[in-house]
Amino acid sequence: MVGAYRRRYFVVTSDATLQECRRYPNPRIVRLRLRYLAKTSRPRLLISEVNALSTALRQPHGPLPSAELLDANHLAAAAILGCGFLLTWNQKHLANPFSRGRIDTIIKEHGYEAPTIVTPEQFLQAILK
Repeated sequence: MVGAYRRRYFVVTSDATLQECRRYPNPRIVRLRLRYLAKTSRPRLLISEVNALSTALRQPHGPLPSAELLDANHLAAAAILGCGFLLTWNQKHLANPFSRGRIDTIIKEHGYEAPTIVTPEQFLQAILK
């Protein structure tokens, strides 16, 4: 069933995601994730664009903590690429409904459309309904 939906979406990842995945403590999970992510596209972005939006998301008044550079970069890249969804397991900072309005506002102020931020489980539940 999921295979039929796979053709509807174009999966994008980044080198940062691959590096982050390799640091996971369970080697079996790392192998499974890397095998899946190897089939995805890794587009090149202008670092200056990503940095500008990432910095705005982490400003003292931004929705993400200043130390969350990787999360902010993931979110900035997804917005710049025009991704409809950002799938994340991070419910503390990214898939947090209390940060959503501020995230959307900052991204729109920079001229981009904010992706819908969901966990992989939420995404699968929504498409399989």
